[in-house]
Amino acid sequence: MVMRSWSRAVPIAALLVTSLSPAPATAAPIVDGGRVYAGMYSALYGDRAAADLNGMAAWAGQRATFSGSFHDLMENTDPATGQPYDYSNTINILEAGWDAQATPFANVAAQTSAADLASGAWDRRIADWAGHVKTWLDMGEGRSVLIAPLQEMNWSASPWSRDPGNYRTVYAKFRAAFANLDIDETHVRWVFAPNNVSDVGLMADYYPGDDVVDVIAFSGYNFGSKLTFDHRFHTVPEVIGPAMEEIRNITTDKPVMLAQTASSSDGGDKDQWIRDLFAAAAADPLIVGLIWFNIQKETDWPVWNGQTGNQGWVDALNSSTTSYDWPLEDWFRPGPLQLGGAPVDDIVRRIAGDSRIATAVALSKEARDATETVVIARSDTFPDALAGAPLAVALDAPILLTRTAGLDPQTRDEILRLGATTAYLLGGESALSPQVEEDLARAGIDDVIRVADDSRFGTAAAIGATLASLRRAGGSTHAFVVEGANPDPGRGWPDAVSVSPLAAFLGDPILLVERDQLPADTAAAIEDLGIETATIVGGAGAVSGAVEQRIERLGVGVDRVSGDSRFATSAAVASLAVDLGMKPTHIWVATGGNWPDALAAAPTVVATGGVMVLVDGGNLDNSPQTRDWISQRRSGLIDLTIVGGTGAVSATVESQLSALVS
Repeated sequence: MVMRSWSRAVPIAALLVTSLSPAPATAAPIVDGGRVYAGMYSALYGDRAAADLNGMAAWAGQRATFSGSFHDLMENTDPATGQPYDYSNTINILEAGWDAQATPFANVAAQTSAADLASGAWDRRIADWAGHVKTWLDMGEGRSVLIAPLQEMNWSASPWSRDPGNYRTVYAKFRAAFANLDIDETHVRWVFAPNNVSDVGLMADYYPGDDVVDVIAFSGYNFGSKLTFDHRFHTVPEVIGPAMEEIRNITTDKPVMLAQTASSSDGGDKDQWIRDLFAAAAADPLIVGLIWFNIQKETDWPVWNGQTGNQGWVDALNSSTTSYDWPLEDWFRPGPLQLGGAPVDDIVRRIAGDSRIATAVALSKEARDATETVVIARSDTFPDALAGAPLAVALDAPILLTRTAGLDPQTRDEILRLGATTAYLLGGESALSPQVEEDLARAGIDDVIRVADDSRFGTAAAIGATLASLRRAGGSTHAFVVEGANPDPGRGWPDAVSVSPLAAFLGDPILLVERDQLPADTAAAIEDLGIETATIVGGAGAVSGAVEQRIERLGVGVDRVSGDSRFATSAAVASLAVDLGMKPTHIWVATGGNWPDALAAAPTVVATGGVMVLVDGGNLDNSPQTRDWISQRRSGLIDLTIVGGTGAVSATVESQLSALVS
């Protein structure tokens, strides 16, 4: 089996300890008091959980610190029925969490009593399960796991409850099994995981002892007004307060987590409950993390449904007052266990094909599995395509490229994969010939809409008009204005592709001008589209002060975002994009030396989230403004995607980017 992986820093050798080593006489203070790490139990099992957690991260703008999971000692088979458990296959489950750049939190159970487990009858099963965890840990790269044996032992519904003495014996058996296999316990943290409500003895009755427990993590849910005995929506203090009081009677120097938590929406404000939970965790010096039970079970627990979810979750993860953090960089106190940051190799990735056409196809595949509409642009020159990104995003369409003479086979195959039936062609027949239309018809396109005029300026205006027609309330009253023509083939496009994702995100048209002239088609478009404000992208060397004044004389308020180079302008646009709501947790990088990759990337950047910047394709140091912009945002970075092959963004730049964000 081939496992994809990500690594964390290797633990410091001097901090190694053996299993079942005694706790220090005076425990070191808990690190990260006030900081909150958070995770999620996915409703999907095995490898699919990684995609679910990655989807949540893209939606919320923050990765999960923990991947909650459930394991059974029988692993693959229920002895009573011979059928697989839903939560079978230890290695795959742990790897799914790690693959989503989260630290696995493994609850392990057995469908029998504490007395049966303590008798020795299950020792072989415990050893086998430990062996599978060891196999996963031995895959290296810093893999680490929190293990909670026999969770909720103080709750009558658990098969191993009502027997504190045997429970403590079994807990020790788990740790001994790991010691017998010589598992490096600098990669394991042992968790005592009671329920927040003790109905068969107190937590203290079951507590195995400070010498074998690293973390205390309790379950605590707000079941809402329909399911609770008193038919009330319970507040956060009501859910966690009594549990924390019990825990403080056991110890005051162990880090505490909520091993499982969630809220129903029945009878109250679930979003505010989530915010309150994070705030309470941040305020308690013992609480270091929580894991949300994102599974539809007794009630509407999930905060993420695969497409969207509760705003309270997004707010909590992104609020400075709740102090959310990722990744897990330590084990909450100095030594002996330490984790590092997410590895560069998994943060930095590349989306590319063996040509500009193939790269556009790869970008399309990244963003969507199907769509009704595609936008087609000419592959060998840029004028008609520069304004196309806002239209593509409004249509939920990729920008695909093709040669003038006919439909490229790779583009045709992507249209067939997407199942598209409508195509918008950017430019007249000199840009995309009638043969392209015929080829599209053979590829299943029923409706071809050509958006074009007699010049690049007129085509940009026509794209703006088409964009406005798609909006029920009319078009935007704001436009971005860029240089769209220059005798130098290396000019006339950089500022347009830099602003394409932002314009597409906002739904604003991109209008083209010459350096020293406001074309008549663009002036007419400003009036026809009802443009009230405009942002010029680029310095006076791209769009002169005279053109700015001409636009102002049309009654338009004008501002400018620019730098002293295409890279400085790109960085300035990226900062504006963040201010306007785009997420710097996902950074996209394209070459500033040519236009196709950045142009095709814009719809994908918007569809999948993030901000795009241009870099020098040969040496990152030749684009210091965007290099520094990336460096300033590396602490919250989830991934950095290079667009295009090594001919566009070299392997040298990839290595420089990897070093920059490590």
